[in-house]
Amino acid sequence: MFDDNPPLGPPDLPSFEVHLPGHVIPTSLDSFMCSNMTFPIDPAKRYHIVAVEPLIANPFAHHIITNVCVDPPRLPGDLTPEGSWECPSMGLPGCSMYSLGWSVGQRINYLPDHIGIPLGAGTGRHLIFQMHSNNPRQMPGERDTSGFRVYYTEELREFDTAGITTGLSASSRAISLPPQQPNINLQSECPEQCLAQAGGPVTVYQINWHMHQTGKSVYLSHVRDGVELRRLGINHWDYNWQGNHKYEEFEVLPTDRLITYCNFDTSGRTEPTYGGEGTQDEMCFVWIGVYANPGIGFCVGYKSIRKR
Repeated sequence: MFDDNPPLGPPDLPSFEVHLPGHVIPTSLDSFMCSNMTFPIDPAKRYHIVAVEPLIANPFAHHIITNVCVDPPRLPGDLTPEGSWECPSMGLPGCSMYSLGWSVGQRINYLPDHIGIPLGAGTGRHLIFQMHSNNPRQMPGERDTSGFRVYYTEELREFDTAGITTGLSASSRAISLPPQQPNINLQSECPEQCLAQAGGPVTVYQINWHMHQTGKSVYLSHVRDGVELRRLGINHWDYNWQGNHKYEEFEVLPTDRLITYCNFDTSGRTEPTYGGEGTQDEMCFVWIGVYANPGIGFCVGYKSIRKR
């Protein structure tokens, strides 16, 4: 694995910031608040985002997910573009392309020199920003102005980046963990039929791993013709350290298989733990950064295989 944070390069690289409007963080245990934002760029031009720096101003932040909208989004109800709203789901018409993200412990992410996140003409400049907060003490009155500092260039790089999400579905169908168990193993597969949607080979350059508080370890196995070519992962999962992990690039063919192995420890819990969005629930997602124009975005298992 390579250094997650190499030098950025030219000090005069242009940048801009996007922020939440400062809404009050709900006192509920878990909350999901969305805001609409617009990147301050020329919509007729095409750019590449080359680095993303999280600016976290929320003591209860769990994750940030953003989707780019081709056109200004149709907001729910009578909301203004500057407002925030509760949004357990990110589903807004025309806002399906994942763009920027953050999870606990993640620092600035620099893309390799030949890869950029597409922005501007053809992709849009409007953004739906979802913040998941976890407020276990139900503290009132905290405001959230979190956001990102985005570094970009008009000198387009060779490839657009995209992603494949694999792992276990965040549902009780896929994750159902009995209490008082120090070693529970689940696995899920992104099979050939799913990878074939890419329409050709893709190249992996980065992996982000995501579990919650009973996570113990997580691995991704890359299999071709029944032979495991490589196994990458986190031996000792730490919920508070979820970085961008750069790896030596490797190619995944449409006929390959990607198998996710998730290991959990519920020895500190007295009730069952299920898959879900809340911090006390569990997840096991693997976000794979790829390039070469993949046609697949989501390859998550709903039927897991349990091994003791």
